[in-house]
Amino acid sequence: MKDDALRIELEGANANRAVLYYLIFVEVRNALGEDRAIEIMKRAIYQRGSETSLPIKQFSPNRIRELGEYHVKHSAGGGKLFNPEIQRLDDTAFEVLNTTCPLKQAWIDY
Repeated sequence: MKDDALRIELEGANANRAVLYYLIFVEVRNALGEDRAIEIMKRAIYQRGSETSLPIKQFSPNRIRELGEYHVKHSAGGGKLFNPEIQRLDDTAFEVLNTTCPLKQAWIDY
């Protein structure tokens, strides 16, 4: 499969994930109220982030430059999904601007 086709499929999968997150949030909000829905979604997202963050723990607490390099190198779709632009990368700070986000775009389009 060509790179463009893979990128399109990856964008579609992420868009589908975004809509699913939204629909789950709406159902939980309808059942339990908005405050509780936000609390539940935050906990679930935090849990998943904790699970997927294992590879970057090696950079804690002060290997900021290496963390930034790792982040950009491992950006989804070879960087084509979020198009990260490094704003700052040195030994004290890492700032990145993701110029695209398929999840946000899917929420806008939905």
